Amino acid sequence: MKFEKKRAENTPVQTNPGGDERISSLFQPDVLLAEQYIENFRRKTPLEPEKALLLAVLEDGVRCFQDNILP
Repeated sequence: MKFEKKRAENTPVQTNPGGDERISSLFQPDVLLAEQYIENFRRKTPLEPEKALLLAVLEDGVRCFQDNILP
């Protein structure tokens, strides 16, 4: 069992001189330009893989429909 030493009431508390500045920097608003925001959503590659998948699913759906149209 650990016992903690109690600090005397007269003892001055040591503080970090740059502590207030560091804490206040946490609550600063982030500055973001419109170009930086849009750049995150801009695609690096074209949509070719997604288009190929879309066409393959559509083609499969049409084939299934044509195969099962007559009972």
